[in-house]
Amino acid sequence: MVKTISFLTWHPTQKSWRNLRPFTFGCKISKEQFSVLWTNSDVSVIFGKELKKMYCFFSYDSIEYKLELPSETICRIELHRPRGQFAKFLLFQLHGSPRIYKKDVTVASDWVREVDFTPSCCIGQSSSLCLELPFKCALPDLQKSFVHYNENAGRFVLQRGNTFSSKSALVPILAPPLGIDLPFKILFKINSLVQHGCIPGEALDFNFYCLVDPTR
Repeated sequence: MVKTISFLTWHPTQKSWRNLRPFTFGCKISKEQFSVLWTNSDVSVIFGKELKKMYCFFSYDSIEYKLELPSETICRIELHRPRGQFAKFLLFQLHGSPRIYKKDVTVASDWVREVDFTPSCCIGQSSSLCLELPFKCALPDLQKSFVHYNENAGRFVLQRGNTFSSKSALVPILAPPLGIDLPFKILFKINSLVQHGCIPGEALDFNFYCLVDPTR
């Protein structure tokens, strides 16, 4: 289990959180489990007008980055408030990768597009973004802006996960295990579902591939 400490301040007039620690990318593999692929701390989160966009600002390896998540890339938002814990978790289910920008050191106010810089392209292999918040932290009215918003007071656990892509590409590309030869049409559909956040790639095991193998 990933154990972390959070400190967060919500600025309602600016629609932002400052000094959030940490935020994680990964996959929700069950109702109460989140598989962590990559995490970073000291992030600031800013919402655009009417919460139509979300921006995450942080540093990694001494480089400043900005992630932009338009509302159309967010298919669901879940607020998990596990009983007996001092933190709550705001989970954004994604069906598209965030836009990544890097601070241009030659021009103070400019950002340039960047590819996935994380080890094994973990952002590209993730279908969810999870923010850890203090339990009493105030929240914006997300339910007003997002139809698919719900809250859960049950158990919720963050655990270390493993990357699953068979190639070091900017988008996750899965290949069946040895002994299973799937038609291209089926393999393409599986990869499409994973890349759009419909199914978690990490949860696809040998039994899954056997079920979709038309020769079995």
